[in-house]
Amino acid sequence: MTIVINNPFANSNNNTATAAKVVTHSGVFHADDVVAVAILALVWGRVEVTRTRDRAVLESAVADPSIIVV
Repeated sequence: MTIVINNPFANSNNNTATAAKVVTHSGVFHADDVVAVAILALVWGRVEVTRTRDRAVLESAVADPSIIVV
């Protein structure tokens, strides 16, 4: 599942057309994941979050330096 979060109050100096890509595990709610994504939304303004347990997706995200793994 992929969710896109837009923060209208983000720093206007950031390029909000480009979303920060974040991958995290799906399943049980963890507050630390929510806080991390909220902070990224404050900084980037636009965050694309993918929640998955697919091992291949997680491993490719870890290998890609442009993706933030939470």
